[in-house]
Amino acid sequence: DGCSPTCTVEAYSHTVVIDGTNDFSVAETLSTSTPAFFGYVAWDDTTLYLGLLGADVSANDAQRWLLVYMSGGGPSVASGVTYNTQGPSLPFAAGFHLRWRTDNSYTDLQQTDGATWTSIQWTGAVARSGDFVELSVPLTDLGLSAPLFLDLHMSMINETALNEWTWAGVPETSFVDGYDPDYSRYYQFDLGGADPPGAHLPLP
Repeated sequence: DGCSPTCTVEAYSHTVVIDGTNDFSVAETLSTSTPAFFGYVAWDDTTLYLGLLGADVSANDAQRWLLVYMSGGGPSVASGVTYNTQGPSLPFAAGFHLRWRTDNSYTDLQQTDGATWTSIQWTGAVARSGDFVELSVPLTDLGLSAPLFLDLHMSMINETALNEWTWAGVPETSFVDGYDPDYSRYYQFDLGGADPPGAHLPLP
């Protein structure tokens, strides 16, 4: 790349204003398991920024959720939270679970002690406009400080009895949309590296 052994590569960083306007870049856009749904990830030195675009974001339905699992400081577990009868196994040991309800009345950050999930203080922000929602998560809420690696998985879920479904998985190859799939892939983002989110490949 023409960089001498002594030069430094500038770390990727993008601060997103949480106002409901989608200003994530193409390099921060991630395909999902569902056509016409797109996930978004960005970060700066202090904050993780997440977004999702898709028809169900504007559903105003208290039974539909955007779910995010993340690694972090402290205990972790490879099993997710149960919504009605859907409870996924995770492809990495997650310490934190962020969830937003599509009626836009409830956002919650949970932490595990290695056995159970408990709601904790979330000091970020959320904004929705039409079919797009975006959220911020201060890294200190996750017990982290940059630079570091962060494991992450996103999806949507419907917990309505007799109509349960999971879709919009990020990474797009994590599962096939349907009832109660286990998650098989995730992203591990290098928050101190030069590569934007979209340059990272799903694991494993």
